Amino acid sequence: MTNNSDNSGKELVEQFKDALIIRSSAEYASEEAVRSENETVSGLDAISRGSYLNPSSVPEDLQNQIARASVDAHIKKVQAKQLNENSKYQLEDMKLNLNEKYNGKKIKVNVLNRQQKPIESIWYDPKYNDYYNGILDTGGISGKIQEILLNKNAILVKPNLLSRLSASNRKLFMVFIINPDDLTPLVSLEIN
Repeated sequence: MTNNSDNSGKELVEQFKDALIIRSSAEYASEEAVRSENETVSGLDAISRGSYLNPSSVPEDLQNQIARASVDAHIKKVQAKQLNENSKYQLEDMKLNLNEKYNGKKIKVNVLNRQQKPIESIWYDPKYNDYYNGILDTGGISGKIQEILLNKNAILVKPNLLSRLSASNRKLFMVFIINPDDLTPLVSLEIN
């Protein structure tokens, strides 16, 4: 394969890493907003000590601190909402661009660590008219890119002819790209 195909594969892997970072940042911001709000509410609850809370029951020396914490919690909540909306649009735009660029291209997937098993087979059972997944223990696969699934950190790959002949009920491969625990690639990709 050419150097250009190596670069396309590396570029696609990097796009998946970027998408995972974008999603993780939005999730972290949401969690931080909830944590900050819960912390503020817990502080107010502790001040009330089980009695009905009203502004006069908050000690004067704590009022400014509580007001700042409350404003901070609300700002974090608004920021999380904005970040979530922006990331949704950004990821949707990335997905459209990547699908336009890569769908239908030939791909060779090389598993970097077989113990992680980043490839699943998607099978069709004609008897029950149903699809099911199975984990594939392999060093790699080849086929054509069917769809980029940024939200699932995966690519759907239509198996090559040899693979379809040897397992006619296998319809697709789902290839997971990035390890979400440490943001390292699970596979290397060669794209033509």
